[in-house]
Amino acid sequence: MRTELVQNPLLSAPILRFRPFLHLIFWAGYVAFFALMNGQETLADALRAELLLLPVKVAAVYITLYVLIARLLFRGFTTRFGLALLALLLGAALLQRVMVYYVVYPLHYPDGSYTLFAFVNYQHIVRLLLSVTGVVLLASVIHVTRHWYQDQQRTEALAKEKLSAELKFLKAQIHPHFLFNTLNNLYALTLKQSGQAPEVVLRLSGLLNYMLYDASASHIALSREIECIHNYLALEKIRYGEDLDITFDVTGNLEACRIAPLLLLPFVENSFKHGVSSRISDKWVLINLHVNPPFLTLKVENSRPVPSTEKEPAYAGGIGLRNVRRRLHLLYPGRHDLEILAHPTTFLITLQIDLS
Repeated sequence: MRTELVQNPLLSAPILRFRPFLHLIFWAGYVAFFALMNGQETLADALRAELLLLPVKVAAVYITLYVLIARLLFRGFTTRFGLALLALLLGAALLQRVMVYYVVYPLHYPDGSYTLFAFVNYQHIVRLLLSVTGVVLLASVIHVTRHWYQDQQRTEALAKEKLSAELKFLKAQIHPHFLFNTLNNLYALTLKQSGQAPEVVLRLSGLLNYMLYDASASHIALSREIECIHNYLALEKIRYGEDLDITFDVTGNLEACRIAPLLLLPFVENSFKHGVSSRISDKWVLINLHVNPPFLTLKVENSRPVPSTEKEPAYAGGIGLRNVRRRLHLLYPGRHDLEILAHPTTFLITLQIDLS
């Protein structure tokens, strides 16, 4: 699975994405800063000294970044990393002392006397150790911070991909489930040889168009979801005729409201699944949708068969409700409230969503 990282606009500029250029800026800035801070020599002498010692510091930095940190620290070998880093810094400090004593000093003081006793100057060695430690520490902090930032981006991208994949899977479940129920309705109408076939086809066409095209978007206009519900209710009304009383009221300000597709329809479908049983003499479905931006409130209530004398299993909801519960949790975490009440003769679902 390929994961695309969201790049920081500042870091995505072509010139800054060229890593050698970034490294060149770092080292140029380092040399210039310490040459200017050296008050004991002329600027030219200070620059020359820094440039002569630069290869040692460069080697120490890149060995630390791409060998010690990459192969030891990032793999959890912290003790080995600490010992190896200490050995590297001491070796770099001694090597710098050799270069200072036998290269830099003779260039500055060609008539000087350079003995082994004078070479072993602990004060100078400690100063060089602190110098190389400083640049290695600075580069390491930048490197580790960048690595941590990229890991965070990668983790967030993977989490988003996982969420997107789960939502697509849940939405894919709705399509065949809903189509199966709709085709069952159409089959029932054909058995009745209903003369309302043109309207049935028109309504079904509207539903399929919505499911095939609009439902693929992450969010759609609320009016499109409502239109889909109207089409579904029209099909159910044709199917049941006068045996079923359907009421659908929409109030409030719908303009500019957007919602995840196929989020409200499963609740409506569920009301017909459980509210039009042959055991019910007075079948009815009452749907109320109210929008008071940014809040949407949906109430779906339907008749329910009178419980028989035998113990019936508690209602848990089918695939439609389980699916929509999960989608609500993923799409509107902490921004929705779903209440399901099963009374002896009625079933009520109340959903409130913060669409902001």
